[in-house]
Amino acid sequence: MIKTAIKTSILSCDEVTSFLAKWEFTTGVESAAVFTVDPLPTLTPRPCIQVMEQSSDLNTLRGSNGMRVIVEVRLLGNKADSSAFLSGLAVALWRYLSNATLTVSGYSFCGADVFYPVPLLDSDDFPGYGIIIDAQFLSQGGW
Repeated sequence: MIKTAIKTSILSCDEVTSFLAKWEFTTGVESAAVFTVDPLPTLTPRPCIQVMEQSSDLNTLRGSNGMRVIVEVRLLGNKADSSAFLSGLAVALWRYLSNATLTVSGYSFCGADVFYPVPLLDSDDFPGYGIIIDAQFLSQGGW
């Protein structure tokens, strides 16, 4: 649920999505390449974004009425792009996520710590950046 909320939020940011590769997600229409699956589909175009949940702790905030979720958002580039391009896109994504309000059914968004992009290299030496989001939510069911 959190991965979908982050993906939906990212897709509303033209400053980032206009620079992403396009992918057809079984709808017959291409859209920005933002994925919530691991591993990525074969022949995934780059640059793309991969949203991966690292951990979630339900009922850890305010007794049994909240949750904390840690997500990594990976911006994955290709070898042809300049490092300045990918770095600039990573910072734009970080700025956007730092100010985003996430919508998760049944919960109220309390805020998130969004950590500055860290350079990544995958096993094939493709460049990328990782952004960690530590988000907190309270149940809408009350205290």
